[in-house]
Amino acid sequence: MNRKTPECLVKLKAQYNNLNPATKKVADYILANPNDVLENNITDLAEKIEVSQFSVINCIKTTGYTGYKDFKISLAKDIDTSSTTLFEAFARDDDSYTILQKVGTIKKRSINDTLNLIHKDDITEAVNLISAADRILINAIGYSYFAADCAAMNFLRLGKVASVYRDPNYQKMSASLLQEGDVAIGFSVSGTSASVVKSMEIAKKTGAKVIVITAFAGSPITEHADVTLLTTYSEPMFLKDTNNSIVEQMVIVSSLTMGLAYKDKPMALLTLSESSSVIKNEPPTED
Repeated sequence: MNRKTPECLVKLKAQYNNLNPATKKVADYILANPNDVLENNITDLAEKIEVSQFSVINCIKTTGYTGYKDFKISLAKDIDTSSTTLFEAFARDDDSYTILQKVGTIKKRSINDTLNLIHKDDITEAVNLISAADRILINAIGYSYFAADCAAMNFLRLGKVASVYRDPNYQKMSASLLQEGDVAIGFSVSGTSASVVKSMEIAKKTGAKVIVITAFAGSPITEHADVTLLTTYSEPMFLKDTNNSIVEQMVIVSSLTMGLAYKDKPMALLTLSESSSVIKNEPPTED
């Protein structure tokens, strides 16, 4: 069975960067110890976390729930109580194969969570915008650049004029040259990558359409988006400060690629054949 993270916790992760220090402390505790929410009332949970009940309530309300009871009911409905821990905690004596199994389980769950975060209308609109685009500019830094580079290559092979940049100056200059009918795509897990956010702002002012792929709802990059595609992230908590969403972003890239290809399958097959022939330094096969 493909388990998924309870919806309330997925929403909490998506809001994490919008929390203040006190509410982040609550979120850290709940994400690491979800069963404690089921086993404790709000007074006891606040005491365990060493915060006020007000901080617990504020943290929960960012996810759209009216209060602790509402959040608790949602968690109880979705949590997999057959597992001793929701996040497959790593043990000091785990061997490499056991770690592989746990990492695989975490990644599969995270992909399911990402699928639940993305609305049907948003992915459909993103494919339509890319399909209609005269030019596509893709900007990213850090780990996100791997997915961005893959997206540019895929779109090029499907006959789209696509470019990708990670240098901050190139990102902003290229964005300023966009026009109506073009599309800018920004990858930023945190949604706060300064050069990527700025380039999306510039792109928006040119009249281009903007698609952003981020793990945090309401982050600065989303302010300039026509379409926001939310991923989640799945690194262990001790790596949360360097979280990436490579696997989750690649699922979105693959989905956009397939969606684009199937909008005009005959043309996609032709451009793929031609690009493959060029790569192999062979002339395309004629019918």
